[in-house]
Amino acid sequence: MIRISPSMRDNGRPRIARIRSIEVRADQRRRGIGRALLVHALDALHTREFGLATIDVDETDTATISLLESVGARRESNTLELTWQK
Repeated sequence: MIRISPSMRDNGRPRIARIRSIEVRADQRRRGIGRALLVHALDALHTREFGLATIDVDETDTATISLLESVGARRESNTLELTWQK
């Protein structure tokens, strides 16, 4: 499951999404499910004209950091900032 909250810009159009969580059952991890969910969510956000997604990640959560970096995330202090292009 991925939880996402949109943010609005001055013109009222959603442009930035905040990823609240990425969750995969413990017995289903390391199978590519989280990455597939994340890629699907980012594609859907791009279709809806979001240009940026952010997520806060604990520095010690190396599995999540690796997942996010595998889809193009770049670190901004303790926040990983996702940008993507179609």
